[in-house]
Amino acid sequence: MLESLQQGTLPLDEALARLRRLPYEDIGFAEVDHHRALRCG
Repeated sequence: MLESLQQGTLPLDEALARLRRLPYEDIGFAEVDHHRALRCG
């Protein structure tokens, strides 16, 4: 993703949106928080 941003093939606003969603995964019926253990200990 960062390489695409650097090369200009990924707009900055799209890269920021992806980074905001990064720790979460939408599996249809729920949103999995992959970083919860890192934040909550």
